[in-house]
Amino acid sequence: MIVAIEGEIRQIGKNFCHLKTNLGITYLINISSICMINLKVGEIKEFKIVQILREDANLLYGFLDESEKNMFELLLKVSGIGPSGAINICSNITSTNFIKAVFEADIKTLTSLPGIGQKSAKKIVAELSDNKNLVLEKDDIKSKAFEALKNLGFKESEIMPLLKDIKSNNLSDAIKELLKKIK
Repeated sequence: MIVAIEGEIRQIGKNFCHLKTNLGITYLINISSICMINLKVGEIKEFKIVQILREDANLLYGFLDESEKNMFELLLKVSGIGPSGAINICSNITSTNFIKAVFEADIKTLTSLPGIGQKSAKKIVAELSDNKNLVLEKDDIKSKAFEALKNLGFKESEIMPLLKDIKSNNLSDAIKELLKKIK
């Protein structure tokens, strides 16, 4: 299983690039449009790889950002979304905005993505909203946890001093952690 490839960008196309390694092997790597805008021909890059083996193909999906790779892998777990659909979603929304949309059950944002209708958006929210691997950035976790506790009736003065000590990497665990600390 290939997990990363480093090499020189030789060609950039719509949602793919050719990457030539030091061993002289050139790989076709499927990438998102967001990833594509951060590439230049001739520069050396390392891609985190998701390899998909099929009877008729060995597909490589590359990511410069670990959070985008995680988003892609999570999307593959949603029934009805394959690699092409997942990379298309990654091309049209950042991982942070995607995670926020899932946590907030923001169907409007999800349906604004190409190829995602009402039914697919609801399926994404239903299948991913409780996923422990769905991780917000630390600051997003703190702000969401703060809002959640505030909505539960806790005072700002009780919550604020505890936010800096959050160790959890997902929202539900952060809220539980804060609830244990509040007296």
